[in-house]
Amino acid sequence: MHTPNFTFRAQPRRALMLSLAISSLVAIGPGCQQKASEAPVEPAPAAKSPSAGDASEPQSPQAKSPQAPTASSPTASTPDPSSPASQPQPNEDGGADGDSPTQPMGKLQLQPPPKTDADPAPTNASSETASADSSAEESESPNVGDATEEDDYEIDPEILAHIEAQKRALRRIADTYAAPPEAKQLGKQPDLWVDMNAKRVYVDGYVTMRRGPLEMFACPIGTKEHESVVAVFAKSSEVHAALLAIGAQSGTPVRWNPEFLPPTGQTISVWVAWRSPEPSSAPEPADDSEPASPQEFVPSDEFHVADARKWVRNMKTQTELEEPWVFAGSMFWSDPEDDMEHYSADAGDMICVSNFSSAMLDVPFNSSADAGSLLFEPFSDRIPERGTPVRLVLVPQPIPRDEPAPPQPVDPTTAPDQAILPIADSAPKDAAVTTQ
Repeated sequence: MHTPNFTFRAQPRRALMLSLAISSLVAIGPGCQQKASEAPVEPAPAAKSPSAGDASEPQSPQAKSPQAPTASSPTASTPDPSSPASQPQPNEDGGADGDSPTQPMGKLQLQPPPKTDADPAPTNASSETASADSSAEESESPNVGDATEEDDYEIDPEILAHIEAQKRALRRIADTYAAPPEAKQLGKQPDLWVDMNAKRVYVDGYVTMRRGPLEMFACPIGTKEHESVVAVFAKSSEVHAALLAIGAQSGTPVRWNPEFLPPTGQTISVWVAWRSPEPSSAPEPADDSEPASPQEFVPSDEFHVADARKWVRNMKTQTELEEPWVFAGSMFWSDPEDDMEHYSADAGDMICVSNFSSAMLDVPFNSSADAGSLLFEPFSDRIPERGTPVRLVLVPQPIPRDEPAPPQPVDPTTAPDQAILPIADSAPKDAAVTTQ
């Protein structure tokens, strides 16, 4: 290697430049200044002097570079986002602080902690290699369409019409069921509710996949429907805020370095409720390799409810998921492009069956997220047809304590009944109920 030779040649030159800088400081010191016209001309040094591009204004010996903030400085202090002060608290009337008991709750949003230089980006066990490969690809070739002016680009009207039709179809699915009784709506759309008395979170969605390897049980629409059983009409950050509003406690996401540490947090039971369709509107069996094709769904009186774990099957043992989900809580990360804070689980990792550091709910054991090592798949025989509207019910389970927990108005271990799933624009009717 030639590096050692270059290093030894560069050291004398740096030493010479340093000595010349010191000589200049001494020459212009107090009491030694001379006018430019009276200054004696010194002979040029024998060694090669720095080039014109290397010359710079002499710096004062007292000048110091700004110090980085220490742990005790104000900019280094970061409040804990899981502390009670940063979480919405219910008041005596059963709503979040600041809400009137007679007024609907406003939209709850998670607030990112104050930005620090140490904020990590969301990662999983194999994300570092993937991000490095992605950076290399971006530096080698420009994006397709870089040479096209933005004003000259127009989307095909047929594509736009198809997108709008899909949006309308999804909205019809979202509006299949009416609001659960005694629950407060969060946000503008009737897709997410909290029941402060029963300590439940309700979120609507639809069946998006029945075959194939799984990384998630549920994801927000428009994210990871190709590897989730259910897609829901709410962001992960909104569901997180709803859980905080009913008193759930988040923990920590999974960690891999220096060793594997499973995610922690309060146990959250997940129930799936749905109604069978009227025979005339039953979704046609679809090829699961194709995207879901939402269509009009007319619900019947037949009500079903199932523990969501019964919809997830271990591919090796062919048994249903046994461990419950824990409220890991995901994380915030800063986008270097726009310097904005983002909630990581909004990208799709809402209720996971593979470990992700960005997961909102995760399984508390080692479950690989590598494509060739995924553990779970849908329990197809127990899942209704794709496109079936469903309502997820998230229920925090009591935290084990030394003393018995006080009794709750609604038993958190029992399945919800058909009262939580009224049909839109019609009164609930007596119907047969099946529980898986």
